[in-house]
Amino acid sequence: MKKILLILTVVLSSLAASAQESATTTAVSLNKGKSSGVFEFVLPATVTTEQVEKVQTHYTHYFTVAFDQNTHQATLTMTKNEPINRRVMHRFLASLNVQTIKVDAQEYTFDALFDKYLQ
Repeated sequence: MKKILLILTVVLSSLAASAQESATTTAVSLNKGKSSGVFEFVLPATVTTEQVEKVQTHYTHYFTVAFDQNTHQATLTMTKNEPINRRVMHRFLASLNVQTIKVDAQEYTFDALFDKYLQ
């Protein structure tokens, strides 16, 4: 019985740890970002400064990232405001375990968000 409880606890912990979370933004912010090349997302509370600093090093050719640990706001500034650079934002967010983005009251996959706001 103890082994079953232990196994169940380990499995549930693993599932909880691998849960994917959402970033949030607004339609106004995305539209401004598309024209200015500066995008703002509020990342999940589980994301740390260390994670952002580590992940952002892979994308410096496409954008820079400023992260505020207190508000969890990530500001991505495109090096060139082009659709390909905006698409690479998905890799950055996915590296932080973010698979969906809440825009106002609607939740989107990155592909749906790109098609609607970033193309």
